[in-house]
Amino acid sequence: MSLMDYYQPSESHQCPRCGNPLSNWQGKDASNGLFVWAQGIPAPIDQLVDDDITLEIELRDKRRLPPEFTIYSYSCPEHQPVEAFCECQDGVWVRTEIRPAR
Repeated sequence: MSLMDYYQPSESHQCPRCGNPLSNWQGKDASNGLFVWAQGIPAPIDQLVDDDITLEIELRDKRRLPPEFTIYSYSCPEHQPVEAFCECQDGVWVRTEIRPAR
């Protein structure tokens, strides 16, 4: 199993080719600790691991996303993965832009 993080953009997005709704975003440009990141919040909001190996909240709250990162959704059954480019300002995820289909 490869480790990644999960992402929750603040707005809904659609596949750039067919318009299918996209969800279940993931990426490997940050901590790769199965953290859940929500757009607009500086630290992860959760960690999807067993309680006995979860990072202490005080340490989790110190984690930050990189200034730029890419996330992927495999929700569209026809066109996957769909990529989104994301940016942070002052350590907070502020922008999500769906990349054109290849």
